[in-house]
Amino acid sequence: MSSVIRLAGVAFVGALLVPAVAHADVAWVPPNGGNSLFSYSNGYNSNGFFGNPVLIGNTFVFTPPAFTAVNPNQTTRSDQLQVTIVAQPGQTITGVIIREFGIRTSEVLTTVQGTLFITNLTDTLGPTASSLTYDSALAWSGLGSRSFSYDSNTPFQLALTDNLAALIPGQNITKTRVEIEILPSPASAVVLAGAGLVLAGRRRR
Repeated sequence: MSSVIRLAGVAFVGALLVPAVAHADVAWVPPNGGNSLFSYSNGYNSNGFFGNPVLIGNTFVFTPPAFTAVNPNQTTRSDQLQVTIVAQPGQTITGVIIREFGIRTSEVLTTVQGTLFITNLTDTLGPTASSLTYDSALAWSGLGSRSFSYDSNTPFQLALTDNLAALIPGQNITKTRVEIEILPSPASAVVLAGAGLVLAGRRRR
């Protein structure tokens, strides 16, 4: 089930339909990793505009180096990131929250669109989609989420598709930061917090 984002103050909705372009996948550096809640593998960007993430706690943090649409030189800019995630043994993941941030020259002459896809890799139902919602400020932000309950027997693929568009000459829009937070179950959060206290105690000795 998918939905289409509606942006406050944007009159040019048609510009959100960005045509597909040929691309070569760009692997994250590193493409695999993890922490005490989950492991991840095969991380990549379709066009490389997201850049490489830093895993801070349970959150992937991207600071895109060149995710900008500029009119007239590059009026649209699109990319998709994908990664496979699985909870560690004994842990449960209950959802994902995505936060995005950026800047633009005009509130009504630039557009931003994002869609989060979650695919349970143990069934054949295909991905579920959630549109991110954005404010219309010059220093803009966006938010999206999806709830589920996957343990270590249920790997899933997370994909985020983002499109930027600058609609008239002289306008531009830039994505400056993307945060993807992987949420633990309450029980997992207690276990993880306890493990953190144990490690902190060991460091003090």
